[in-house]
Amino acid sequence: MSAIFGFLNLDGRPVSGKHLHAMASALHHWGPDGVHTRCHGSGALGHALLAVTPESPFENMPFYDPDSDLFLTAAARLDNRDELLDFFQISAAEHPRFPDGRLVALAYQKWGEDSPRHLFGDWSFAAWHDRNRRLFLARDQLGNTGLYYYHRPPFFAFASHPDGIFALPGIERRINEKHIASYLTFISLGEKEDTCWMDIRMLLPGCAMTATPRGIETRVHWEMIEQAPVIRPRASAYMDRSNMP
Repeated sequence: MSAIFGFLNLDGRPVSGKHLHAMASALHHWGPDGVHTRCHGSGALGHALLAVTPESPFENMPFYDPDSDLFLTAAARLDNRDELLDFFQISAAEHPRFPDGRLVALAYQKWGEDSPRHLFGDWSFAAWHDRNRRLFLARDQLGNTGLYYYHRPPFFAFASHPDGIFALPGIERRINEKHIASYLTFISLGEKEDTCWMDIRMLLPGCAMTATPRGIETRVHWEMIEQAPVIRPRASAYMDRSNMP
């Protein structure tokens, strides 16, 4: 799966592109089909491409729209791709070359921070608004993609793998012994978002996060318990694909 990465100064200070290149180098094995980076204002975003679908070679991330001040990077393989292509009235001729990351950007432009409810599949994305100094991170419902973050105000960094974060200066690999003990003993000794590394946290499956100069806020956008059971009139109906919701 492709990877995303980036960092921001939530206080509005400009960022340095050389540190973004260090993240890209650390995640190069995630992007055998191309690694691209871009800086805008106080944000720096990157994308490492692994082409796994016919349309993914046409991915062009990070994405920037000056009109809406949207700066976005996404790694996506969408299961409801056809539905979204129809909803956004993408012509049939464009379908073979229209990448899923671009559909994520369209969904975010349409639904904003409610867009994760309209995306199904294997995906994660980050959307930065430089004028408002607001970052939005989200991860797919089942957690197929990884998404890790580091927050030391006013600095915020994220990546699909911790290696990308550790490439930044001043961030050391320090073992989180409490989390290791929790894992080995099956006793909860910390927070669900904790990882094996101190100060590196994970955005949980089905969750989204906003980061601003005031702090970070995490919320759940999808839970299994909220989904209504599918009841068929007979057992054989569960094998009939025409009955798929």
